Amino acid sequence: MVFCAIPTLAQAQVWVSTAHLSDPTQQLTIEEVATTLQVFEPTPKGFAAGYTRNVHWLRFQLRPLDTDQAPSVLEIRPSFLDDVRLYIPQTGGGYLEKRTGDRMPYASRELPYFGLALTIPPIPPEGHTFYLRLQTSSSSILALRHWSSEDFGPAKSLESAVLGLYFGVLLTLLTLLAWQGQWRYNDLHRSFMGFTTAIALGAFGLNELIAPVLNHFHTGISDHWTSVSTLLIYASIGPLYIHIFEIKPGSALFWFYRLVMWLPLLGLLAIPLGIYTEIMPTLGLLTVIAVLIAVALSWMPTQLHQVGGFLIALAVLCVAYGSTSILLSAIGVLPGNFWFVHGFQVAILLAIVFLMLMLVTRARQLADESRQDRERVIAAESQASAEKKSRQELTRFVAMFSHEIKTPLAIIQSSAQSLQLIRAKTELETHKRLGRIITASERINHLSEQFLSKDEIEAEGFKPERKSLDLVQCIRTAVNDNEDRQRIHLALPQNPVIILGDSRLLTILTNNLVSNALKYSPSNQPIKLILRPSQIGWSLSVQDRGPGIAAEQLPHIFNSYYRGQRDANIRGSGLGLYLAKRIAELHGAHLTVESTVGQGSEFSLHLPIITT
Repeated sequence: MVFCAIPTLAQAQVWVSTAHLSDPTQQLTIEEVATTLQVFEPTPKGFAAGYTRNVHWLRFQLRPLDTDQAPSVLEIRPSFLDDVRLYIPQTGGGYLEKRTGDRMPYASRELPYFGLALTIPPIPPEGHTFYLRLQTSSSSILALRHWSSEDFGPAKSLESAVLGLYFGVLLTLLTLLAWQGQWRYNDLHRSFMGFTTAIALGAFGLNELIAPVLNHFHTGISDHWTSVSTLLIYASIGPLYIHIFEIKPGSALFWFYRLVMWLPLLGLLAIPLGIYTEIMPTLGLLTVIAVLIAVALSWMPTQLHQVGGFLIALAVLCVAYGSTSILLSAIGVLPGNFWFVHGFQVAILLAIVFLMLMLVTRARQLADESRQDRERVIAAESQASAEKKSRQELTRFVAMFSHEIKTPLAIIQSSAQSLQLIRAKTELETHKRLGRIITASERINHLSEQFLSKDEIEAEGFKPERKSLDLVQCIRTAVNDNEDRQRIHLALPQNPVIILGDSRLLTILTNNLVSNALKYSPSNQPIKLILRPSQIGWSLSVQDRGPGIAAEQLPHIFNSYYRGQRDANIRGSGLGLYLAKRIAELHGAHLTVESTVGQGSEFSLHLPIITT
């Protein structure tokens, strides 16, 4: 915006130095003011008297801006002044009065300009002394600029374009804030949006952009617009700083900034009560103090090291420059000048941009923290689930182990006791008892082997061997190890089936499937074991004529230590099918089951051919 305004400053225009006379009685006329008895105080850097009900007279001299002595234009800023009267000296004596101000209907103004401007008749080479009468309920601050008629129009067109760009950026930021939606549940976003909205409303009033539209309906709307938006800007600073600096509720600083918010809001009542002029100096100074405290807070080391801390410090400095300069001018501490008006708008826009970047930085940090929290929750849930699963497996293991080990131990104990009693009896009876001891010992041994196999394949980094083997011979070995092998009907290829795999693990897999089928089939019924080619390699099927598996149990049968409700009277560890599935996975195969209640089950191992 500053760079865009450079061509404007280069046009034929002159800042006007003035002298000031205060009229507390509001009764002085131009004739009385123009007498040499009145004492004017010089105000070369601009005029600012603050909030006062006095009438102010300003005296200044204008000289021709070019040799043509053409009409010129006097620009009067700021544009929120209520009643401005310019007195132009006439050749025959006396003064021509011209009026303007934000209470004058826009259509009645001399020039179609959103600010305040009056035309000046041709000025003689020696110049003229002009007088300007100012009366306003807003701050009595004034700066004058003298333009040539040819340059005023293009310069103001450029200014309109710059203001359009300014408000375009401002409204775009507001739209992004509203669209993002975090203001609905985030206090910092909400207070920042309130601050930005108040700034936008204030900038509209400060640049008199309301008058061309609203003054058609009521001339006081633009005047009240400026007053209301100024109070809203003051009020929005308090909650913004509370949430930026995360000021602790209940602290002295917290209540100070709450006071900074509530007093301007209560000050809205001063407008209809007619005491707006009286309360604004106090509210202005309070706001300046609040801004300066924020500057001190923003540059504290603890604040700078926070996320977005440096951006906050820059934003607060911009707010301090923009607001304190115009506030101190408004209450009469600093002289009025065009740079305070434009400097305020540029500084506040930069502050809003810095705060937006800070919000984006904090939003990214919150998103990262939220993601990390979700990952921690997922990890904790996964760990809790694993621990729960381990406890369940341990519970099932203890229950299974106590059930399975109890029977063979009882057999061993009773058989040993019987041997003591039948030492004198026949050798046949002794052989029978020894057979029962051997069988019980084999059951314990099988149970131990299952546990050891489970620990082995679940060990971290375990990989099966990849050696060439004959799958047919591996199956025959597993069948021959079973004492009920006469019930097993084999359908195997006549020629060897050479694959790469772990012979010992595949034997355990086959043995578990065969043993499982024999256990659940009636003792007088055979089972079938079929090896045949498939689309991916080879398929090994084990078919039984047992009771079948209920549909609700099928998803669980491959879990470790799982036993169905009807399996209580059938010996087993609940590890056989789990080990079979895990070994299949280690070989890149998959194990499936098809079962019909009352007819039997078929377990199928789909084994791909592994060549490397």
